[in-house]
Amino acid sequence: MTDQNVRLNIEYSEEDEEFGLVYVASGVDIMLVTDGVTLDELFYNIDEAVTLHYDGDDLPEPPRISLNLDPSFWKGVQKLTPPNCD
Repeated sequence: MTDQNVRLNIEYSEEDEEFGLVYVASGVDIMLVTDGVTLDELFYNIDEAVTLHYDGDDLPEPPRISLNLDPSFWKGVQKLTPPNCD
């Protein structure tokens, strides 16, 4: 039986050669690594990567995704520009 809980570590990396600053998600229990320049892109890529990982498995429901936010994640969030509320 496939584990229905996918645990991911999320960190903010400043070492990507192509894009510079990126968010990185890596699997704890499954082999999975994906990234995104924005949080929206990261979460889209996580959904796509988890879907591909379980492709072909007969799961009764989609796996639950649990995120462990590394302290470096908050450095990235602090760099986000808040929306203009004028």
